[in-house]
Amino acid sequence: MGDGVRLLSHVVISGQTGDRRAVRRASRRRLGGESQIRGNDAAGTRLIVGEDTIIRECVTFSLGSAKGHGVTQVGSNGFFMAYSHIGHDCRSATT
Repeated sequence: MGDGVRLLSHVVISGQTGDRRAVRRASRRRLGGESQIRGNDAAGTRLIVGEDTIIRECVTFSLGSAKGHGVTQVGSNGFFMAYSHIGHDCRSATT
C-alpha cells in the first residue's frame, strides 16, 4: 500500500494487488479476488489500481485471468460507487 491509502472496516485484499497512493476504500469490498471465469489459473495474474481512486461499499475488482492478458488495470481518479464490479482483464483508458 502506498502513502495515503486508507482502509476502513471489512476490506479484503488478496492476490497480487498493487495500489498507488491516496486510494480510499469503504467497507465490505473485495479487491484482487480470483477472476470469475471457469478453469482459470490465477498464478501470476494481477490487479493494478491507480492513484486518487475512491472505492465505495460492496465493490469488487477481480484479478486478471490466465486466459486473458493476466492483468486487470484501473486508472487514476476513479470513483466506484456501491455494488460496482470490475471484471477480469478490464483495462481503463487512462492509467
